Amino acid sequence: MSDRVSSAVSGLVLVYTQPMRFYPNVFFWIKTVMMLVAGANVVAFHYGAYRSVADWDTQIKTPLGARVSGAVSIVLWALVIMSGRLIAYNWFQ
Repeated sequence: MSDRVSSAVSGLVLVYTQPMRFYPNVFFWIKTVMMLVAGANVVAFHYGAYRSVADWDTQIKTPLGARVSGAVSIVLWALVIMSGRLIAYNWFQ
């Protein structure tokens, strides 16, 4: 089993075992939304900029769409990590 699959399974099991702990937590929802947006970013990258990946070796600069998608991905996953760490410290309950 790949690391991504095992991480997803363990995360789902964790939420399944204590749903009332996570459901009202604002940081849980921020993390969930950011993961969904990151998934949409991957789909947009693969159906957009990645279609011309064969031409990237001949160009001086990587296409703007690929650079933007990479930057957005870094920001989104940093937010996922930060909000995941903050789940334990929910000040809004």
